[in-house]
Amino acid sequence: MRPRFNFERDVNMRRALCVLLALSMLVLLVGCTDSAGISYAELIPDPEVYFDGSDISVIYDGSETMYMCQVRNYQDGDYEVYVEECKTAGFTDIIYEMELDSGKMFAANSENGEYRADVSIAYDTEIITVTCQSNAEDE
Repeated sequence: MRPRFNFERDVNMRRALCVLLALSMLVLLVGCTDSAGISYAELIPDPEVYFDGSDISVIYDGSETMYMCQVRNYQDGDYEVYVEECKTAGFTDIIYEMELDSGKMFAANSENGEYRADVSIAYDTEIITVTCQSNAEDE
């Protein structure tokens, strides 16, 4: 004997399944963001201020995971000023700060060790790259 088809019960089950699926996706998405709601672009000095008049391209602004921009047509000395501003902003645990034949590089962790800022300048492409991200391994 075949079970009787109950259209109303079937529709309610589908609705319940859709609601459950939507809630599951919401929980997963919330779990993927920084629990503190940090915007990495706000942790570092604003490139628009320190590279005024330059061409700034935001490469990645996944506010909850990472921020990266590239600067072209900058002025002499802009790199050094920006690195000093990163230090003033709290990126004082210096990983490296060096000059090579190909450019300059700076990387430092924040005072609490949670975040990292990287600033580099490539002489051949004449591009300054600025990055800020979390030091957490699970992100």
